[in-house]
Amino acid sequence: MKKIFISLCMCCLLLISQSAPVSALFENENITLYENEVFAKNSDGVFAENESKKIGNSIIKVPIKVLGLTVGSKTVTVKKDKTVYLGGQTVGIALYTDGLLVTQTASVEDANNNYVSPGSDAGIKKGDYILSADGVKLTDRTTLDTILKNSKSKKIKLEILRGQSKSFTEISPVKTKDGYKLGLYLRDSAAGLGTVTCVDPETNEFYALGHGINDFDTGKILTLRSGRLVTCIISGAQKGEKGRAGELKGTFGVNARQLGVIKGNTRFGLYGTVYKGFEQGEAILVGSKENVHVGKAEMYSDFEGTMKKYSIEIQHVNNQTLPEEKSMIIKITDPHLIETTGGIVQGLSGSPIVQDGKLIGAVTHVMLSDATRGYGIFIENMLDTAQSVAESNKLKEAS
Repeated sequence: MKKIFISLCMCCLLLISQSAPVSALFENENITLYENEVFAKNSDGVFAENESKKIGNSIIKVPIKVLGLTVGSKTVTVKKDKTVYLGGQTVGIALYTDGLLVTQTASVEDANNNYVSPGSDAGIKKGDYILSADGVKLTDRTTLDTILKNSKSKKIKLEILRGQSKSFTEISPVKTKDGYKLGLYLRDSAAGLGTVTCVDPETNEFYALGHGINDFDTGKILTLRSGRLVTCIISGAQKGEKGRAGELKGTFGVNARQLGVIKGNTRFGLYGTVYKGFEQGEAILVGSKENVHVGKAEMYSDFEGTMKKYSIEIQHVNNQTLPEEKSMIIKITDPHLIETTGGIVQGLSGSPIVQDGKLIGAVTHVMLSDATRGYGIFIENMLDTAQSVAESNKLKEAS
């Protein structure tokens, strides 16, 4: 009987007193919407319709109507409306790791022409972070090189981070014809181009990329010691083709103007604070994932020198009970963008997606099989995760 009822409702013209999609109201157990998506507004402020019964500070019963008749209700959690400044600004990104990331262990030839692997012998593995050497905090490879040079083959005590666990080990440097070696390939930074998704007008916090910055060799998300957003110069784009992702062509140097600081590198993107003078976009409401639907939308970017709106289509929306990076499948439909870039390219990650006049997500990945198609992430995943990580970091600092 329930299946017949749902089928009938989906086939009829459904008139719901709120703007939440019918599919979300029927399918999802836990629904969270913004005030403007649930309530009507008048000059006196925000109020629920008479048929919506408030059952808590932020929880209401939403009536479901078919042809004007109330046939049921759904419990909905209501959040205060959130307005942000729309992004789309292409920026240079410089990120510095917290410790030195081991990207590979290797054998080295010693003075007796024997091949040894001091890193592996010390139990160090690919993906580990070396936090300190002989009690000295490692902020770059140069610091370790200096300690290594002064070691004179003496063992060096290393502090290792593997996952969430810290430990200590001792490593014996090997003397080679090129000096002392540890048999480790290390990384202390990453740099590239990306796009700011939005900025919070109250805090000047920015959100960007829609995915984390991972190490190419290990696939692990890079830990963050510090980072910055800077101005960049875009010279063009290498078009994406089947089997190969395209990319924006651009540069930024050590003297590039700093636009902000990066405070977090999460699986759902970067967050941090922009400085005064950062060119803000228009104010726009944030839309909930419950309201994202298949159909037309727009993507924003200034990679061509001025902020432009490009037409896209949302082809599929994933009904996520837990946050994931790939929230929706999108397709570029804008003829000019396809002609210019071939579709989605590296550097456009973070480009805001707007649907029905609200910011609902960001571009994240391209499909290698078709450069015009790719993935987007719900904006709520980016905002909520950044807030959660920031609060967790504060607790760690306090303890």
